[in-house]
Amino acid sequence: MKTKAILSVFCLLSAYCLLSTAYCFSAVPSLINYQGVLKDSTGVPYNGNATMVFSIWDDSADGSKLWQETQDIVSVSHGLFNVLLGSSEAIPDSVFAQPNSWLQVIANGSQLSPRRRIVSVGYALHSEFTDTAEYAFSAPPDDDWDIDTAGFNVYRLTGNVGIGTPSPQEKLEVNGNAHITGDLTVDGNINPSAGCWRHSGAQVFSGSSPSSWTDLDLSSYVGSNHALVILKIKKNSGGSYTAVFRPNGDSDEYWRCNDLSDMGAQGHKEECGEAGIIVVETDASGIIEWKCGADVTLTLLGYVK
Repeated sequence: MKTKAILSVFCLLSAYCLLSTAYCFSAVPSLINYQGVLKDSTGVPYNGNATMVFSIWDDSADGSKLWQETQDIVSVSHGLFNVLLGSSEAIPDSVFAQPNSWLQVIANGSQLSPRRRIVSVGYALHSEFTDTAEYAFSAPPDDDWDIDTAGFNVYRLTGNVGIGTPSPQEKLEVNGNAHITGDLTVDGNINPSAGCWRHSGAQVFSGSSPSSWTDLDLSSYVGSNHALVILKIKKNSGGSYTAVFRPNGDSDEYWRCNDLSDMGAQGHKEECGEAGIIVVETDASGIIEWKCGADVTLTLLGYVK
């Protein structure tokens, strides 16, 4: 009984295994599991053995043949058959290196129409990940980083590393929050933009100091913002002196470093002798007020923004 030239395809099952490549660690068969339904000219499911020729083309009707094999004995039961394409003729991965491929089937000499387009399952034989793996093996080495002889440390000696920024200005610059679960060891100064102690050591005044309230602008050191500053005052010559400090514009609270006289000041008093330490807050512009009337030197030890 001549079979009818109709093939009802249920599905292209998953690729039996990926095609072997030059980079695989073990050989793998190039097979695709293919299942379909074959009926005779009256529409009755076919039973028995059939000779089938399978071929893959680059066009749905014409085009070039990319692969072909013949399977002489294909068992068909109640119209159902199942074959492994590539059993007698391996399917090269180049078949799926192009965007589209179609499968043509000839059963017992009758060409079944139309050709069936092979979709993603077959293309798993030559997937984008296979290409990526091939590139990874053949790509030139990355010379930006070095690995120590023990193989434990990765490092580079030049340039900066940025996280969240394309143009880091320091060896490591993080634009965003960072979470550290262990200890943080700092051998140098901590220089944040705000919120932490910063060492200075800068001399901010030396000479004959004002005897009436006068602004002392520290903004070039602490910035134009509120900061808690620690000042060291030291007398340059003999004699008594009293130095008084307060936040700019604050008439009620101020801090004093007193040697002998008190200039009639009220508030916090420190007996300083020739040198003393003052803690005072700047205003929003980084300015404090002070008066002394003696020959002194002021040193900004540090500050907290």
